[in-house]
Amino acid sequence: MLLKEYPIQALRNCFHFKDGSTDTKRAASFFKVSQRTVQHWINTGQLPPWAETLLSIHYRGYLPDTPDWKDFYIQGNQLCFNGYYGPRSLTPGQLRTLDLAFASVDRDSVFWDNYQIARQRDDNRQTAREHQHQLHTQKRHLEALLPKQDNPYQAKAIKRRIKALDAKLSEFRPVD
Repeated sequence: MLLKEYPIQALRNCFHFKDGSTDTKRAASFFKVSQRTVQHWINTGQLPPWAETLLSIHYRGYLPDTPDWKDFYIQGNQLCFNGYYGPRSLTPGQLRTLDLAFASVDRDSVFWDNYQIARQRDDNRQTAREHQHQLHTQKRHLEALLPKQDNPYQAKAIKRRIKALDAKLSEFRPVD
């Protein structure tokens, strides 16, 4: 880990200007020491243990000191807080699953609507395929009956029915 092996580099990563140089004034303000002390740490390449601990907290992130976060705290590897039903704690894994839950809630209408549209389209396509299949089956059945007809009136009725089925089948768009 960068912080344990190279604490000065971690210090530079946390407190730097856009040009890459170290902002010793901001670091001094954070550690509540003089700017010269921070420069001394950089020159010697060593931080006192208490400064490493503080830098670790700053480097990994910390909970803001605002009213919204006043009841939250870190205990070991868990985010703890006083929930509606009493004390609660969340592990990093549980927080990651919340990310998935919030993604579906935040974008609920987009994802859900797209899912519903795709599902309805698939259902419609399936219904069209089934209906098309039924019409083709009826047409094949009637075409098989046509040569066996001795009665000209029934043969004419079968031909009209086949023509009507062809008209219905021509209305169908090709289905994927």
